[in-house]
Amino acid sequence: MIEIMISVLIMIVGLVGIFAMQIVAIQANASSRDVTEALGVAEHFIGTLEQDASNWTTGSALGNTTILTTITSNEGVWQLANGNQPVNVHGVAAATITAPASGEEMGRFPYCVAYQLNWGVDNQVISGLVRVYWPRIGGQKLFGDDCGSTADLNKAIDGAPQVGVGVVTLPFAVRRTDVE
Repeated sequence: MIEIMISVLIMIVGLVGIFAMQIVAIQANASSRDVTEALGVAEHFIGTLEQDASNWTTGSALGNTTILTTITSNEGVWQLANGNQPVNVHGVAAATITAPASGEEMGRFPYCVAYQLNWGVDNQVISGLVRVYWPRIGGQKLFGDDCGSTADLNKAIDGAPQVGVGVVTLPFAVRRTDVE
């Protein structure tokens, strides 16, 4: 009888271990999905910057661009993209949807995008960084229904593991097009 009880106990411990491993695997898959989606959002925004750079040619001023022109007053400064609105996995800002995201709807727009522009070669090349951040599993909402401020951004990134924020940063460079 004691042998049966010991074997049942060992089987229960094994089953608990298997369930624990499954929970970790599910959380790891969700985390890797978030990172993959954040990389997609960052690449989408870099594509937007590259498209914006197509308006910057030899015959036209940097002022003809929409986003890149901000380098003249904010070189090296982190700026929030998309009008301070969080975006979904497709890079669509919450503000562009018919009703603004709030409360539970915010979960569909978890990614905040920030960028930094620097001159690589004056009036020839602009380099910079695109940073996407989001609340991790079990983390709190970032800053309510928007992406906060650049001060909030820096605080969240500096304390990312402690405050439950995931961060992805990608470098980029765009060049003035040599077309008249």
